[in-house]
Amino acid sequence: MRWVYETARAAPALGARRRRLDRLIALAVDVAVEACPTGEPAGGGSRGRSFVEAVEIGWWYAAVLPGGRAIVTLMTDDDIARAAGLAGADAFRSAWAATARLRDLVPPPEDALGAGAAPAVFSAASQHVDRAVGAGWIAVGDALIGFDPLTSSGIAGALDDALAATDTILRWFSGDGAAARAAAIGYARRAEDTLRRYLAERTRHYTAGGRWPDAPFWSRRAAR
Repeated sequence: MRWVYETARAAPALGARRRRLDRLIALAVDVAVEACPTGEPAGGGSRGRSFVEAVEIGWWYAAVLPGGRAIVTLMTDDDIARAAGLAGADAFRSAWAATARLRDLVPPPEDALGAGAAPAVFSAASQHVDRAVGAGWIAVGDALIGFDPLTSSGIAGALDDALAATDTILRWFSGDGAAARAAAIGYARRAEDTLRRYLAERTRHYTAGGRWPDAPFWSRRAAR
C-alpha cells in the first residue's frame, strides 16, 4: 500500500515553505451497505447525514450514500496506523468491528472488505505555508492553510480567503504601490490570525471529550 502525502509544489518555487503540524491520515473505503438483522437498511436513519465516533487511536467518519453504499474513514496518525497495520484490509476491518456505534450503523463486510480491498490512504494533516503572499502570488484555501477535517473549516475558510484576496489583487492592479504593499501586509496578518484561531479551535475540539488523555493520538493534540 502506498501512503500518499500531498506537497505544495508551487510553494518552494515561490520562496515559501510548507509546514506540516501533524501526521493525520485518512484510511477510507467505499463499501456496499448491508441490511441490519431487523431487515431494515443499515444506517437508514442516518442517510444524508455524516457520523463521527471517537476511539482511542483517532476517530471514524461515515456517510451513508444513495444506491446502497457508504464511505467509511478512519482518521489517525501515520505512525499509529503503521504500527497496527491498518492499511491492510483485515486490520482495518477488525478496528471497524471494534467500534461502539459505527459497526451497527454500517456493519463491516463479512469478507474483510474482499480481496485487494484495503483502504485508500491519504494525508489529512494540518499544514500551512510560512508566507501567505509574495511578489506576484497569493495563497488561498488549502494552499494557505490545510485544516483538520474534524473542524469542518476547509470550504468556509477557502471562500473567506478568496474574498480577502480579491481586495489585495485589485490593489496590485490599481497602480498605487503603497496601497498594494499595505494590502499585502494586511492579507499576511489576516492569515496569521486565522492560523492562531484555527489552532486554538483544533485544541478545543480534541480536548472536549477527555476520554483518552494519555493516548498518543489525543495527547499530541492537547498540547498547543
